[in-house]
Amino acid sequence: MLMGLTGSIATGKSTVSEMFRRKGAEIIDADQIAREVVEPGTEGLARIVREFGPGILDEEGKLNRERLGARIFQNPAEREKLNRLLHPLIVDSMRAKTEKIKKEKDPDLLIWDVPLLIEGNLTQWVEAVILVYTPKEIQLERLMKRNALSKEEAEKRILAQMDIEEKKKYADYVIDNRGTLSETERQVDQLWKQLISKSG
Repeated sequence: MLMGLTGSIATGKSTVSEMFRRKGAEIIDADQIAREVVEPGTEGLARIVREFGPGILDEEGKLNRERLGARIFQNPAEREKLNRLLHPLIVDSMRAKTEKIKKEKDPDLLIWDVPLLIEGNLTQWVEAVILVYTPKEIQLERLMKRNALSKEEAEKRILAQMDIEEKKKYADYVIDNRGTLSETERQVDQLWKQLISKSG
C-alpha cells in the first residue's frame, strides 16, 4: 500500500513520519531526494546553475542552500521556477525507489513523505493522503519558537504555502498534532492498524 504523508511548515510531519517508520513503514523522503538530485555532477544542479547562475554555488561547487533559499522565499515566481526544474527529477527518483523497495522488501506500508504532495500534484501517484494537521495559531507559535523567527517572518513562511485548512479538503486521513506527543502517537497507532488490516 502506497500512502502520501504531508503537512505544512511546523505542523509536525517529520515527527509523524518517524512514528510510522518505527512501526515498520518504508519511508521515501522527498526532502532527502530533493537534496540528492542537486548533488555536484547531477542534472538537477546543472539546471539550477543554468537558470540562476553560478553565484548560487559555494566555493566547493555545491549548491549554496542559504543563498538559494533567500532568493526564492521572497519571490514566488522564482520558487515556482525552481519547482518546475526539479519536480520531474524528484518524482522520477521517488518512483524508481518505490519500485526497488517493492521488489526487494514488499512492505505492508510504503509512505511518500512529501511537503508539497498536494501543491505538486503528486496525489495521483499515491493510494491515499495522510495530513498532519495543526491549527494555524499553533503552527505560527511552533515555527517562531523552532526557527527563532519574529511573528512577521513566521507568518510570511506560512503564507508561502497552501493554507492548512485548504489541504484538509484533500486528505483521506488526518492526524491532529495540536496536542501531546502521546496523543499523536495514539492516532498514528490507530491509523497504522487500520491501514495494515486494509492492505491484508
